[in-house]
Amino acid sequence: MPDDDPRLIPAVTDPTGRDELALTLCRHVTTLAAAPRNRKADTEHLKAVRDYAGDQLRAAGWSVTTQGFTTSAALGVSDAGYPTANLWPLRVRGAADGVNIIATRGGPITKDTFLVLAHLDSVRNSPAADDNASGAAAILAAATGIPLPPGRRDVALVLVDMADRANPGRVKRPDAKGG
Repeated sequence: MPDDDPRLIPAVTDPTGRDELALTLCRHVTTLAAAPRNRKADTEHLKAVRDYAGDQLRAAGWSVTTQGFTTSAALGVSDAGYPTANLWPLRVRGAADGVNIIATRGGPITKDTFLVLAHLDSVRNSPAADDNASGAAAILAAATGIPLPPGRRDVALVLVDMADRANPGRVKRPDAKGG
């Protein structure tokens, strides 16, 4: 979404420039949480925030790839956004396709790569500003300011998909032999 998107909060301004990080976080959360990010409720917004996140990470100098995966059918609680932690109604969830967004600097993920993760999707009936647009926004904001120690390139920023499922997105790492 462009910076002049009318869904962004125009009243949040800082003429002194001291709160640039707060404004950046607010902009990211507002963009991410404009609608539910869910493959059943709003697939268009989920795709739009994936594109937005990838664009933000690339603009910050990170190499961005996606990692598709398929979950298997499993018994789980509904992702309909019920207001309680009630385990009812349990249901069988069918297999589903997901996409992780992976940002790296200086090379591929190895077994020693430190992963910083947040989930990008939300439950069906919630824009989920606090679960987990705030975590995804923190990753996007950190992308511009993570100081890596000299010679240290083994950090990856990862936005995982399907955190609401029994089999959330997992980042594939090579085995200990580098495979």
